[in-house]
Amino acid sequence: MRNESRPEFGDAVNEFLEFVAREGHGTNLRWLSRDRITQHRGIWWIFRPEELASDGASSRFYERLRRTDSSIRIDAYPLDSEITLAWIEDFGGPSGMLNYGILTSRYEIRVIRSRLAWGVIFLLNYIRNTRIRYRMWDWNITPRTEQIGDGKPDPVVS
Repeated sequence: MRNESRPEFGDAVNEFLEFVAREGHGTNLRWLSRDRITQHRGIWWIFRPEELASDGASSRFYERLRRTDSSIRIDAYPLDSEITLAWIEDFGGPSGMLNYGILTSRYEIRVIRSRLAWGVIFLLNYIRNTRIRYRMWDWNITPRTEQIGDGKPDPVVS
């Protein structure tokens, strides 16, 4: 069932960008996905954030959610005066709402460029977070980023 009360992705992003700009943050968005971020105790590790400029995967995730009654959030985390991390979240529940937010908690951001280092850190955080019963991989955001230049859409994960 399509929920027509929520705008299409492009219109939602334009509204979101206006909101982010009004709050005084950068409007150059980097679109996070579960496969590109891991977290433990206030530190976020992000794999090659410069590659997260495409909104294709986030757009497809948003449009899939828009066909349901699940609430959708578009959230932001300002990195600096120009760049803001953004993500689409399936917030759950049957309200069919669309909300925008900006995280106010400060996290330490560590950028990882090496695929090998990323694999090790991702696995280490998976193990550590399992022990404390905190699982960022349960964070219901866009599952996989679109790879720039690979020419293939990312798989749809339900």
